Parts: sequence; C-alpha cells; structure tokens
Amino acid sequence: MYWSLLHLMAEKLRPGGIAYSAEQFHKYYASRFLGCDDVKLPNGKTLTIPRGTASLDVAEFSDYFDAVQADAAERGVHLSELPA
Repeated sequence: MYWSLLHLMAEKLRPGGIAYSAEQFHKYYASRFLGCDDVKLPNGKTLTIPRGTASLDVAEFSDYFDAVQADAAERGVHLSELPA
C-alpha cells in the first residue's frame, strides 16, 4: 500500500510544476518524518542521508505511514483512488 500511494502521488502531483518519482517522494517523506543522518566522507565532505524505513518495527511504520497518508490527503491524493 505504501509504494502504491507513492506511485499514485508521482502520477497525480506536480509540486511547482515539476514531476517527481515515487522514489523521490519516498526520500522526501523519510527525511521529513524520520529525519536524516550526516555521514562524513573520505574527501572531507558531509552527505546528509534520510533515515530508512526498513529498520522500523510494525508500530513505527504504521505511525510513519499514517503521517504520509495524512500529507497525501492534504494534497488531494487518497488511498481510496487506488485500483482494487
């Protein structure tokens, strides 16, 4: 359901007139709702990486998915629009 919602958002939404992929929405929501970690690279630069959803337990992922669904609904995209 999660990825289906992200794909639906990618099809329907064009924030600022720009199309974004489901993967880009995934990275956006992970950084927004789970935060990011700064990783120091050998060249001295720092890379900011969104935390992943894979390490979330069922309750944590449920809370995360609820937050994503709420934001999608505010943008006019609802799970009920997905084909059965």
